[in-house]
Amino acid sequence: SWFGIAGARTTAELRTQLLAVFPPGSSREDVMSRLATAGVRKAGGTVLEDPSGRTVFLRTGGTQRAFVLHEFALTFSFGPDDRLSDIKVEEWRTGP
Repeated sequence: SWFGIAGARTTAELRTQLLAVFPPGSSREDVMSRLATAGVRKAGGTVLEDPSGRTVFLRTGGTQRAFVLHEFALTFSFGPDDRLSDIKVEEWRTGP
């Protein structure tokens, strides 16, 4: 796991664990530094920044379970002060 997070069974549990690692009010610089330090891009994840600078989107590389690819998307939202305001977690599965 990139941030020492393990065992989350739902997107709500994952969000709660992420907010413990990235508490609201964290600076954008701190969040981006932690993503880089964790090696998200090297591990197959994708990090995209919204042109407005208010959103950072992280897509996991996916975990293969049988014939199904299990992926997550994390959206880090920032206020006008460049401080984290929320994290949204989405999950999807692809496969036969």
